[in-house]
Amino acid sequence: MGQTPFPWPDVQREAIDALASRHDPSVTAALASVLQPHYPLPTRQAAAEALRLLPCTEECVKSILHYLERVWQGEPNYEDRTRFPPGLDEPVKADLAKEQQALYQALYAVLKREGRTTMGALVQVHGLGTDSPSRFGLTLLSRMQFREACPWVLQSAQLMKQSSADSFLAPREELEETLRSLKCR
Repeated sequence: MGQTPFPWPDVQREAIDALASRHDPSVTAALASVLQPHYPLPTRQAAAEALRLLPCTEECVKSILHYLERVWQGEPNYEDRTRFPPGLDEPVKADLAKEQQALYQALYAVLKREGRTTMGALVQVHGLGTDSPSRFGLTLLSRMQFREACPWVLQSAQLMKQSSADSFLAPREELEETLRSLKCR
């Protein structure tokens, strides 16, 4: 879990692989806990790969959502904090961005597979289905193309129509974008 002064990503990957090989759903919460911006990319990648093979519990889903929300809010990942010499910075950052996108896609696949649990967290924590869903939740649904969420998105849209934009601040533009993106009409 990186509780040493200098955790080695290769050692962490081996530990994650060993935990995943047990095929024990009770380890998914621990695996998902390394999905934090301060962990190196190889460690996060290993955790995401392991979670693709195991059932993800409610705590696991919430950890994935927490990580994705932190990144969405602009928190830099560990590798984003490294500065490279001029001329090398842009190509390396572009390669890292591709790897990060692959990681996010793997996490979206886990969230989709665990659709019922994901929806529960988006409703309970992110206000989906209310007149004030979180911007993150709406953006996530669009990025994931999680069409199963349409009933809740439509419910949010219906509830938002009951209040004036002048008197109640709600993420109306984001909601409309999500409706368009998911084709929820």
